[in-house]
Amino acid sequence: MSHRSAMISVMTPKTNNLLRYPVDPDGNLEHYPSLAHGYRAAEQRWQHNRAFETTLTMVEIKRGRSAAYVVWRATDGRLYPMFLSDLGDLLTAKVIDRGVVHGTWHVRKAGHNYGLALAA
Repeated sequence: MSHRSAMISVMTPKTNNLLRYPVDPDGNLEHYPSLAHGYRAAEQRWQHNRAFETTLTMVEIKRGRSAAYVVWRATDGRLYPMFLSDLGDLLTAKVIDRGVVHGTWHVRKAGHNYGLALAA
């Protein structure tokens, strides 16, 4: 049996061509956009997907319709879901101290779901 040093892959930000993403009336990113949240279609808004810098605090891990995801709260109070695959990338790229991490973020789409991801 050969002894090899453990290899840690360095995360490279995923390319992203998503132009807009849905937010609820409070500005929170909608993981699975649906009008079942009690507001009308006219109240659903779309944000331009520009990278932004903020500090996130982990709030909870939830189970959605198709997969589990992590919910983060930004310093402005807005909530952002994150796919577990993007959490894995985050864990190899940043230091998370007691559930808090600073970085530059953007939104990705997978299937019908939206989630925050590390942009840089």
